[in-house]
Amino acid sequence: MKKQANKIGQDLTVASAGKDTLSRVLLVSAIILYTVSLVLLANLAMAGETSTIYGALIKVNNKLDGDAFSNAHPMVKSVNGNVLAIDINAANYIQLNKIAGVCASQLDLTTTSTPAKLNAELATKKYAGADVIVGILDNSGILSAKDISILQKVEYSSNVGFISYQSDDPNSTVIMRNIIGGESNLVHALAYMQEYAKTVEKTLIIEMVLNGEELHNPLFIQVCQKIADSGVQFIGTDLGTGYVNAKAPVQLAFSMFNAETGQLTDVSDFWAISEVKEQEIMLLGSDKNTCLVHFHTESGFEKVYLSNSSSDLVMVTVLTAGGEANYYHVTNKETALIPRELQNGTPVLEDGLNGIYPYYSKMAMFNDAVANNQFVSLKAANQQVELAQHSGMQMSVGSPEARTLAMNLVNLASGLNIEIKDENGAVVYRNRPDSDTQSIQTKIDLSEGAEGLYFLDLTSPKFHQTFALLMD
Repeated sequence: MKKQANKIGQDLTVASAGKDTLSRVLLVSAIILYTVSLVLLANLAMAGETSTIYGALIKVNNKLDGDAFSNAHPMVKSVNGNVLAIDINAANYIQLNKIAGVCASQLDLTTTSTPAKLNAELATKKYAGADVIVGILDNSGILSAKDISILQKVEYSSNVGFISYQSDDPNSTVIMRNIIGGESNLVHALAYMQEYAKTVEKTLIIEMVLNGEELHNPLFIQVCQKIADSGVQFIGTDLGTGYVNAKAPVQLAFSMFNAETGQLTDVSDFWAISEVKEQEIMLLGSDKNTCLVHFHTESGFEKVYLSNSSSDLVMVTVLTAGGEANYYHVTNKETALIPRELQNGTPVLEDGLNGIYPYYSKMAMFNDAVANNQFVSLKAANQQVELAQHSGMQMSVGSPEARTLAMNLVNLASGLNIEIKDENGAVVYRNRPDSDTQSIQTKIDLSEGAEGLYFLDLTSPKFHQTFALLMD
């Protein structure tokens, strides 16, 4: 295995995996149990319970004790890989944490009965003509009965209401939003939005309206990080830095990456080694060959053994306790990895050969990934676009000619990475300026790309912002 410092030029995000394939994870029994739970547990009698019901996110593995789980009387709202969104009373929540197979749990940090504003007219105008599905996750409060009556359709069981549908009007767009808040309810709505977008085969954009406390919920971040890595774009209002948990172990997710097509062919959920110790994950490559991932403790060290028979590379996403996402390419077919951190804070995966270093690092997708005016309709003349203040940069974009993007960036941040993808996930522009470059003024030919929507990502070690650019 060799260091990956020279891998920058590869398609790192691989985020545009296209349609998710069914993960060949040897947690099948648990996943089947989760699905059945959606039907069975929803009918469990909770009569006689007088204590307050709380929303929560829990993570489970394939050693889940189904009987004990049922006896805790959780109401399962949605399943997101290995994370379940549930409602449960306080007494049973304490019992839940003692059940075999429940790896982690987190009560919602944010709940409020304050009325939220629907802003249907503003949302409709903002996303007019965008050939995408828009999901708004608003955690500022609960919609009033009056606002709910304005929605064109309400899916109460999924915590989703439709602000607008696509119609014969060329400016119409499908726009959804959640009805009630709390991290488990946001995840519940997000699961429906993602499935809806897959069904109609449209790109999904998620606008986040959060207050910041949500970023301290590690399971909420893990769910959203996985969805972001699958190609879903998150935009919204400005947020400060959020940390997962200073005491939390690193979380690892594994993907099979076809370097020729730039596509992910199979993706696992996020796991800490301690959560799946002595268990195995099986991933399927694009050539139908497999990679086995085994979690083990040896000589006091937590290790991950990889045995890859596929021609695909293994990509590892490591989500640190501080909320940083680090991406690695593992080229060796047989190896053992030990997560470590250097004295300067740089994460590595030790393998006995000096380790592999991340070829790409950024803060978890929430950290400054959102800013005002991120949905930009390009005009002939360049227009200023608001960037996070602490980035120190200024940017303007426009489209002076058909199928051409003009972009000016000044006061470039250290370690800046610029990437533009079309709505199908194909990278049409990538640039990582050196330390001597202070500004960029460029015109980008998009004649070979898809029409309509493009996504501009600006990433540095200290911030990350995403912009949706609509080209007329």
